[in-house]
Amino acid sequence: MTISPRNQLVEDRMRQLLDETGLPQPDDIAHLTRAVIFLWYDTKAFVLVDLDEMPDDDDPLDGLDVMQLAGDLGMGGFAEAA
Repeated sequence: MTISPRNQLVEDRMRQLLDETGLPQPDDIAHLTRAVIFLWYDTKAFVLVDLDEMPDDDDPLDGLDVMQLAGDLGMGGFAEAA
């Protein structure tokens, strides 16, 4: 399956946000027609980005608070200590 430009934009932006906050990169990413799913196996965490619900502007993840994921990714202690 060829990854659509919109799916790739969401993946690239999520990876950038995770890097900026020091959170781990996902173990796997599933690109679906209407969604992008980010999976972390050890913590059994996932993020599903519904492309139908995303704004059409330049930054599809604008307003996403990635630090809210810290607890789900097993990094709650780091986020609280910072």
